Amino acid sequence: MPIVDFVRQIKSSGLAVFPLSLAHHMETSKRLDGGQQERLGQLMWEISGGLTFASPEAILRFEIDTALQRTFQTMLNVRPFELVRKGLGHAIGKPELRLTIEDPDEVLPEDDRIELERFANRVFDYGVLTGTTPWGPAPRPRPDLSGPGRQFVANMTELRTKLADASADRRRRTIYAHLMVEMYGELMAALALHGFSLDQFAALGLKDGHEGYIWFLESMPSVRVNAHLYAQWLQNPRLRFHENDLNDWHYVGAAVAHADVVVTERHFAHTVNAGQLSKKAIVITDLANLPAA
Repeated sequence: MPIVDFVRQIKSSGLAVFPLSLAHHMETSKRLDGGQQERLGQLMWEISGGLTFASPEAILRFEIDTALQRTFQTMLNVRPFELVRKGLGHAIGKPELRLTIEDPDEVLPEDDRIELERFANRVFDYGVLTGTTPWGPAPRPRPDLSGPGRQFVANMTELRTKLADASADRRRRTIYAHLMVEMYGELMAALALHGFSLDQFAALGLKDGHEGYIWFLESMPSVRVNAHLYAQWLQNPRLRFHENDLNDWHYVGAAVAHADVVVTERHFAHTVNAGQLSKKAIVITDLANLPAA
């Protein structure tokens, strides 16, 4: 397959990396045919090299830290953050979640214990992705994720109906209010961690009729992408909502904000490329259109 060979060549040259998000794992696990999942998972493992993309939650925490630092013009102890690293734990926002080998009697030399631990984690990550292990098939759990997708469609449909006759300014303010509610828990945790009072943050809302809040949110790349997606879907009745849009919004949206190139399906690419969204990634629908290095 020319495209696969092309991607392999780019990977081996070191010009690009192809990390997997949790969404890749979820979509792959939906394969009813174990053989199909194994073949697809093997190719994904080869191309990714076991690298994973940070979870949207970890990205949000990092963006909140940097936005607070920028807003209040003070140096903060920003929580450690890596966009790409190895391990499924990284993709789910829990890099500390990994298999460990306890050796209290020090039977193994330390170097051997560490290498065995690395092997165990590689086998685990590989098994989750492919549904197989060196010893045979791995458990293939398939959680039903359709509920959140249906709720997403219902919520967006209701919001579009409520804002059908709203002015552009009211729609914009409503979108940012929703985004603030969605990140409220993480925001409160960050304020407490960095020693800011709620009153200090609330003072932003006194600037230009809540524009201070909006400026704060717009300084966060993934939140800015979310606001754009809200706006595109709410203002265009011809755009239909689908259950799978929730996954795209959550995971592909985070990649659009921080990756260099995102290859995705046509519907989402058209939506994110519409308008004047300031984003990092070049968003395309065909690997053959990868930009030159």
